[in-house]
Amino acid sequence: MVTRRFTILLTVLLCGLPAVATAQSAFQKAFQKAQAKQNDANATANEPADNVADNSESNPASNDVQTERPPFSAMVIQTTPTVGNAPAMMTDELVTVVQVKQSESLVVDESGRRRWVVNDTIEPIQQSIDRALATLEQNPQDATSLYRMAAILYKQGSYLQALQYSDKLLKHAPNHVHLYPNRSQIFTSLKRYDDAIQACTAGLNQNPKSSILYVNRGLAYLRQGKLDLALADCDQAIEIGDNIMAMNNRAVIFSQQNRLEKALEQYASALAIGEADFLFRGQGGVHEKLGNHQQAMKSFSDAIDANPGDVENHLARARFLFRRKQFSPALKDFKTAAALSPTDASVLTDVGVTLAAMGDTDEGLTLLDKAIAIAPDDALALANKAYLILKKGNADAALAIAEQAVQADPTLPLAHSNKATILGRLGRDTEAVDAYTAAIGQAPQNLGYRNDRGISYLRLEQLDRAQSDFEYCVDKAPNNAIYTTNLSRVFERTGDLAKAIELLTTAIGLNPKYDIAYYRRGILYLTTGDAQKATTDLQQAVGLDPNWPLAWFHLARAHTDNNDLKAAVQAYGRSLKLNDQNTACYVNRSFVHLRLGQYDLAKADAEKAIQLDPLDNDATYNLATALYYLDQCDQAALQYSVVIGAGVASTKIFNSRGDCYQELGRYEDAAADYSRSLAIQADSPGVLHARGYCLTRVGRGSDALADFDKSLSLDPKRLSTRLMRGHLHRGSGQYQRAADDYQKVLEQEPDSVPAMVNLAAVLAAAEDEKVRDGARAIEIAMRACEQTDHKSTLPLSVLALAFAQSGDYDKAIEAGTQALQLQSTTNQGVPPWLLPAIERFKQKQAWRLSATPLQ
Repeated sequence: MVTRRFTILLTVLLCGLPAVATAQSAFQKAFQKAQAKQNDANATANEPADNVADNSESNPASNDVQTERPPFSAMVIQTTPTVGNAPAMMTDELVTVVQVKQSESLVVDESGRRRWVVNDTIEPIQQSIDRALATLEQNPQDATSLYRMAAILYKQGSYLQALQYSDKLLKHAPNHVHLYPNRSQIFTSLKRYDDAIQACTAGLNQNPKSSILYVNRGLAYLRQGKLDLALADCDQAIEIGDNIMAMNNRAVIFSQQNRLEKALEQYASALAIGEADFLFRGQGGVHEKLGNHQQAMKSFSDAIDANPGDVENHLARARFLFRRKQFSPALKDFKTAAALSPTDASVLTDVGVTLAAMGDTDEGLTLLDKAIAIAPDDALALANKAYLILKKGNADAALAIAEQAVQADPTLPLAHSNKATILGRLGRDTEAVDAYTAAIGQAPQNLGYRNDRGISYLRLEQLDRAQSDFEYCVDKAPNNAIYTTNLSRVFERTGDLAKAIELLTTAIGLNPKYDIAYYRRGILYLTTGDAQKATTDLQQAVGLDPNWPLAWFHLARAHTDNNDLKAAVQAYGRSLKLNDQNTACYVNRSFVHLRLGQYDLAKADAEKAIQLDPLDNDATYNLATALYYLDQCDQAALQYSVVIGAGVASTKIFNSRGDCYQELGRYEDAAADYSRSLAIQADSPGVLHARGYCLTRVGRGSDALADFDKSLSLDPKRLSTRLMRGHLHRGSGQYQRAADDYQKVLEQEPDSVPAMVNLAAVLAAAEDEKVRDGARAIEIAMRACEQTDHKSTLPLSVLALAFAQSGDYDKAIEAGTQALQLQSTTNQGVPPWLLPAIERFKQKQAWRLSATPLQ
């Protein structure tokens, strides 16, 4: 069975007159929206959609029409005036029954008119089929039954079977009033547009005043892209009489010409004549193009209210909701459509695609397989299945199915487009360009395919061709922010970021609700170092699309660059709620937690990232850093070694592992890592300091002194290094040099207690008499005691040395005894020389520092 296509043909079977709401498959274009954020190709601005009202009806059927519950399709079997003053319903007209009472029913014809009719004048479609088939068994040439079968089968999407009955009708009743409208309808649905035009022309030769045939021929011209001829036929139909189907198709032509306001005017004029569901649908499509999403939602809902029994109305709103990423209400509408048309492969495909978009790819594939079982050559179902197989990661299998779709219908642009997408995923961008070119050949007015080809050219670094495609799109649709945005990417690639930002600013001016333009401009601002502007743009992006995880991710980056770390943590959290499989998000958030000193949280995020990607070196590095700050240096060193073993050789990684080894007392290993770091960057004063310290701990004083000297030559203001060098000089007996280093520290930091204590100790107890100065030692040691409120043992111990050097042994003993008392009450340590020094003081002797030559 050939099922109804996604390119919807809205039909009036009484007249055989098709009309269209869109010129191409809007739903299929939206099918690839899940990838649009990645390639910026087919995205729309996002804002919250209206709540979807429940339009279902539950009125019980009457005893007169008892076979089905409304809404259901029926056929008029007897010409009779309708209830009230409405025009009469003609025999063989197909209607939708939306409400049933005891003796009358509310029906909607396919021109959108709602009328009450006597129940005895209508019957459900299946009864009409049974009646027609029974008649044809008795009389195979019965024109009424042949037409009824052709019309009903067309309505059910069985176009080839419908054509068989139409051929018989042509043979036996060539002058039947509905013959040529019906045949042109069928040919158009089969994409046999020349045959449709010939059928309409033949009918017009018999009846030059048939507005129906003008509209049908205009539709065939429209499908061929001959818009001028299509518009001329629509005008002829309207001149004959106010035909809302012709007005609808005029609006479609205006929409294709990007004359959207003109299209809305045409829909308004048509709706003033009759509130047909297909008019509301078309109006909704134009509102959506203009970004008027609330108005679009209302129009699609009005279509359902006008005719709840027409599957196309539920499909239209469902597809709109799908494009708005309102998947749950979309699925509800799709399921309603499936209940109305349970054997329609296209509806099953819609439901499958929606389930896949909601994350249930397996169930989506199951429904697509059911659709393909109903219609094995359904190119749309095959193309969609290929795309879902690609989502599951099997690109080779997806490509084979896409090839089937192309073979099933080489004229289906989406089959070529999805094939191109798969080829791009396989890295076969040259072939992808060819497939997009084939799609463009089938739909030359579809700028989306040309835009996608431009993106393939971008990946091939064929920037001139990419620019040509994007500029073509911009020229044809200068108000389209998407194409201007993608053109900016060419300039981004060439390094002209100012031009790229200018184009993105233009795109935002065209559509202030276009989230991707804000997103891309925000990233460019991040690249140029303007984190504040980046933050503003990315906040706009997530405001327009709060469900965009990547936008939250980059907003968090901008917050981090702005040093707004708490906001960064929150933004990363929002991103992870939307996509908890983003390794980079966990890695970056662990980094922010490290900066905030939240080491347990940093550890947890890094471990989650490693769980997702065991080979992520950044995650392992952050885990090691968190372990280091959690005083688990042995485990931290192990994780740093994992990163180094993966081939990462950087100053950062060697320094970090060196710090762990230093904390563990593995000074030789630490010095070795610092040496590896210095081999990469030799002029790092901090690393020289660290290595010098470790060398002092393993008795390599001469090498340590060389490191301290070089560190201070690079950064004379490194006080910690100058202190360390002073200690080294003091320990080796270079007392004057030690005193000079301590003095320079005090000149830069007058309140440095370590510098005071060490300088006072040298002045009080140096073996070199020329260096000793008891009075100054007392002064400096007293200052150190005052800085520590006389509650620190070391300044008091040095003060004892200073008093002894000045000959005041009683005060020396008092100061030393006070230090020992503090030790017993505060658990502070005292220098190992203090007790023997006090014994010396009791013998009226000063204490002298001992020296060891450098090794």
